[in-house]
Formats: sequence, C-alpha cells, structure tokens
Amino acid sequence: MPEKSASPKFTPLRTASVPAPAVAAELRKTALTAMLGQTQPVLFESRGQQGCTGYTPNYTPVTVCDPAAHPGDIRPVLLTAIAPDADGCEGILTD
Repeated sequence: MPEKSASPKFTPLRTASVPAPAVAAELRKTALTAMLGQTQPVLFESRGQQGCTGYTPNYTPVTVCDPAAHPGDIRPVLLTAIAPDADGCEGILTD
C-alpha cells in the first residue's frame, strides 16, 4: 500500500497579530501599484470636485482631473498614481 504523503504545509495569510483589514489594505495597495504605468479603458460615471471618476474593466476606480472627460465616455487613461484614499488610481487621458 502506498504511503500517505504529507499534506502541503498551509501558511495562513493572516495571523492573530495582523488584523484582517490591514491585510486587505496591503493587498489592495499591491494590486493598485501593479497597475501604475498601464493605459486602461475607463468608463466614466460621474463628475465631482476631484474630477471625473469611472472604472477600468476590472472595476478599479479611476479619477481624472481633465475637463474633456465626461460621464458616459469610455476613454484610455494612463494610470499615474494611487488615489490619496488608496481606494483607486489617478490618471491622465491619453487620447
């Protein structure tokens, strides 16, 4: 009879010393950082005091401070920075 192989060692992502929200925030920051420098199509949905805000195909929020961006537009945007609230990216129109 074949020997039972040891199950792969499981390393928990979070330990008691690191709260789940901190882990989630770090993962979010890592994902946003990986997107910087990319040009993504953005569907703009609203205009506010900070500019026009929309979403990439993977639902990353993007804000552009350009009067040429309007709700309803789908425009290519170069992602240049993580937003101050770390919830999305800032960018510039590339067309």
